[in-house]
This record gives sequence, C-alpha cells and structure tokens, in this order.
Amino acid sequence: MKEGVKTTANALKQKKLMTKLELHVKRLLYVEYSPKYVRLKGDLHTFREHLNTLQMDLNEKERKSNWIKKALALCKKSQEKLEKRKIDEGWKLYHAAKRLEVYHGKETRSAIVSKLRVESNKLSDHRRDSILNIIGVKDWDTMTDISPEQLEQALRIRDEYYHTLYYTNKLTRNQFNWLFVILVVLITLILIYIANCNFSGDEEMTLMNFRNLTGVILFGLLGATTSSIFHFRNSQSSARIPEMLSNTSIIMSRLFVGAGFSIFVFVLLNSKLATSINILSFKLDTCYEFFTISFVSGFSERLALKSIQKIIGDKK
Repeated sequence: MKEGVKTTANALKQKKLMTKLELHVKRLLYVEYSPKYVRLKGDLHTFREHLNTLQMDLNEKERKSNWIKKALALCKKSQEKLEKRKIDEGWKLYHAAKRLEVYHGKETRSAIVSKLRVESNKLSDHRRDSILNIIGVKDWDTMTDISPEQLEQALRIRDEYYHTLYYTNKLTRNQFNWLFVILVVLITLILIYIANCNFSGDEEMTLMNFRNLTGVILFGLLGATTSSIFHFRNSQSSARIPEMLSNTSIIMSRLFVGAGFSIFVFVLLNSKLATSINILSFKLDTCYEFFTISFVSGFSERLALKSIQKIIGDKK
C-alpha cells in the first residue's frame, strides 16, 4: 500500500516537472509566449471590452454613429494578424482603432489633447512641432474645439514615430545578433589558432609564413568586428535612414576593409619602408606585438591612412 502511494507521489512530481519544462520550452520557442504577443493580445481584449461598454451606454442617436463599429472591425483585423503571427501589422491596426476614440465627443478629445501635449515632449523635434501646430501648446491656444479629423492626424504622427522607433530597434537587434555571432566565431577560431600554433612569444613574424598571416587576418577581423559594434551603436540613433547603417553588405564590407588594413600594415612593417617612414615610435619583435597592431589596424583606419600618407607624402 505504501509503495503504491510513493509511486503515485513520484509520478505526480514527474508530471509537474515535465509540465514546468514544457512551459519553459514553449516560452522559448512559441510566439504566443513572447512579451509583445501577450501585450497586444491583452490590450486588444481590454479595448474591445471598453468599446462594447461604450456601445451599451450610447443613446439611440449616438448608436447610429459608426465609429465604434469601425474600431471593432479594426480590432478584429488586428486579432487576425495576431493569430497569423504578424504582430507588427496587428499593432498598427490596433493603434488605428484607438485613434477613432477622437469621435467620442468633446470631453474625450479634450483628455486626449492634454495627454498628447505631454507625450509630444518624448518625440523627435519635427514631429513634436507638427503635433503642437495642430493641437496648440496650451488649452487657450485653440480658441475653438479641435476637429476629430485634426486630432486623429496628430495621433497618427505620434504613432508613426513609435512605429519607426520600433522598426529601428528591430534592425539594430538583428544586426547586433549577426555581429555577436561573428564575434563568437572569431574568438573561437583565434583560440583554436593559438592552441595549434604553439607560439613561443619571442619568434619573429615574417610575411612568408602563412601561419603568421592567418593570425594577422583573424586579429584584424576581430578589431573590425569590435569597431563595427561600437560604430553601429553610436550611429544608429542619429541615422536618418536606418536601413543604410543596418545593411548587411555595409556591415560585412567594414569587416573586410578592417582585415585588409591589417594585412597592409603587416606587409608594410615587414618591408624596408617601415624604417624609412617611421610609422611607429617603437619596434615590433614578437608575434603578440604584431597581433596587437593587427587588431588596432582593424579597429581603426587611422594607422593605415597614416602609413599611406607618409608613403605618398603630404599635399599642401
């Protein structure tokens, strides 16, 4: 009897454990458990209930107004996009439905205007100015009631800003994912390279040794990848066309240009020109010093450009 009870208890524990594991796997793999899916689903449900309550409270004359029907229809389309995993399109339809609240009367529009004036401070300058030109800076700036169409246009400007901001963040995240993968691959290759080469640390670096050139390329790519991460992070917020900075071809070309600069500097330092133009104020002897310079050459183009300028001479 006791053994049967223990077996049942163990079976229940295993079942609970499997349920927890299954839930964790679903949260990782299924879009239904993603934060943006859950948030949109909850907001849609809440807004539909709000619209249904408004519809019940309307009088006969107001019920003939079709703005609630249009909003409910947009919510339905948003729900359909959500079920098809097109969450971005679902958000746009949901915001379009929310904008129709401006047709719910003067008091509602007054509350929306007050909230929008405060919220406009978070937007970019040109969008904030466009909104304030429509709704006014203060309540007394607008002598007459703002029309629903005007207020809807102001809300559309605000929503476009947030949609653009989300799109930019999405591009940034995708490119950082690619750069992170490249960085991990490069670090792994460098570790394998160092483990297999057995550098003594004091051996000379020569161009004729393909092993040394491989190390220079790897460290040059590592510097270029690190530089791309910093450059992309600092430039993304000020970019007028985010697609230009997040373009994969542009990112990859930056990496290979950095690797090319590191090869150029390595060849130059192994040539007789290095002593005549005096690029560096110190002498490089060991492989580790050359690898450090290769990383710097990939990270910044200044060393390569400085070398080229000294070779061709300054033009005044």
